[in-house]
Amino acid sequence: MSEQIVSPNIIFIILGFGLIGAFASLSIRYFYKKDEITFLIIWVVSSLLAAMIPVGFRVFFLRGIFLPVTILSIYGLGYAAKRLKLHLKIPIIAIYIIVLFISLGSTFRIFYIRTSEAGKTNQWFYVPDETLQAINYFSTSRKNVLSAMYFGNLLPVFTDSKSFYGHPQVTSNADEKLFFLHLFYANKLQNSEIKQYLTKNNIEYIVYGPEEVEISKLYDNIDGIKYPELKSVYKNKTVEIYKVQ
Repeated sequence: MSEQIVSPNIIFIILGFGLIGAFASLSIRYFYKKDEITFLIIWVVSSLLAAMIPVGFRVFFLRGIFLPVTILSIYGLGYAAKRLKLHLKIPIIAIYIIVLFISLGSTFRIFYIRTSEAGKTNQWFYVPDETLQAINYFSTSRKNVLSAMYFGNLLPVFTDSKSFYGHPQVTSNADEKLFFLHLFYANKLQNSEIKQYLTKNNIEYIVYGPEEVEISKLYDNIDGIKYPELKSVYKNKTVEIYKVQ
């Protein structure tokens, strides 16, 4: 099976810009012949096209779109303000203030959500010591590791090892791999199936931590993973690592 990564939805990306996207479209509509606007349009389009390339890091190209879209929206806002002043007699400064207050709603909401997490023990902000200790087990050499999403996201950050499954947007064949993960941690697979799949994907180590335990519990598996091909090589209070024999 060929490697596949889910493509970002262009419509959702455009809608995600909200108000600044609407103003940016005005500048594209009325000022596209200006050299600076043409340059910004090329910047946006090239970033969108780069985000379609079937490689894991392609989603990072989307971050490069915010600056040119914001600049385009400034041109569009200026045009809209002048038109509204001409037809509705609304002062330009009043239009700017209205747009500012409308835009601040989502900004304050995001700021509140982020700051409210600061005092909590959130695993995405504070990595548990046991998880870090398990990650350090893979720091000496590059390994191919099977785990659930949380550990799989952290592993490449701290080591040179490769995760079988990480963020679904940058994991090839993410749906297939997630399906296998659930069957694996549920102990629903035959030994021959396990051996074949692990060999095919060059998986050398298996992680069994808090998230993997929760997956097992979804299928009433309270005994952990029980496959003869696996040998326990590391264990702390919450994480156990197995080596594929």
